[in-house]
Amino acid sequence: MKKTLLFIIPLLGLGCGSSNEDEVKKCSCYIQQYKRTVILKKQPDGTFIAYSDTGWNINGNKTTDNNSDCSKNETIQSTDEIVNVSSEYHRTISLKWVYKCN
Repeated sequence: MKKTLLFIIPLLGLGCGSSNEDEVKKCSCYIQQYKRTVILKKQPDGTFIAYSDTGWNINGNKTTDNNSDCSKNETIQSTDEIVNVSSEYHRTISLKWVYKCN
C-alpha cells in the first residue's frame, strides 16, 4: 500500500498551480513592407540572363499592430508577386510584409 501512495502523490503534483507558458505574450509590433525587383534580359536565343536585382528593401510606411503575439517577430504576414513580360525583359516585383516586434 505504501508503494502505491508514493507513486500517486507525485502524479497529483503535476497538475497543481498555473503555468505562464500557457499565456501568449503580447508585444508592441508593426508590419513593414519590403520590395524586391528582379529583371531578366532576353537573349537572342530566347533564354533569359540575370540583368538586375535590387535585393529586399523597405517599401512604404509601417503599420502598427499592438496586439500581436511576440513569437511573430521576423515572420512573414503575407506575400505578393507582380510579373511583367515584354519582348526584351522579364520583370518580377516581389512584396512581403514582415512582423517586427519589441
